[in-house]
Amino acid sequence: MTLRADAEKIFASANGKFEGVLSKSAMKNLLKANESLREQLVDGGWGPFFAEIDKNGDGSIELEEFVKYYVKKLGAPVEQQAESADEPVNPVTMIKNAITRIYEEHRKSQLGKLPELFEKNVGKEHELYSTICDRFGVTPDASLQ
Repeated sequence: MTLRADAEKIFASANGKFEGVLSKSAMKNLLKANESLREQLVDGGWGPFFAEIDKNGDGSIELEEFVKYYVKKLGAPVEQQAESADEPVNPVTMIKNAITRIYEEHRKSQLGKLPELFEKNVGKEHELYSTICDRFGVTPDASLQ
């Protein structure tokens, strides 16, 4: 399952009718009920969280706002991060995205720990990628070596 599909499933679970929009209180209740998800998505309290996720400022969370925020926080694939084809992608970002995809497939339950792992390995991303590929039996992408 992709991050987008995960986000859509989570969003739908908060709104049985799936109207495509959640109130801030419904979003807050969803995240309070799922501590792991809250830890992954809410960094600096509710105010900054809602300020960042509610891009259009209408006071409610639309499906697409949630999906973009969720994918951004949990590691979007490179093709979803670039705003345009002309925008260069940082090689470190490409490695982090590759690692995130490996974890999505092999250790989904550990996705929330990736930011800390990346922080501990600043400047050693290539070695980290090689180690993770070895650990999970994944053939490394030659373009990332």
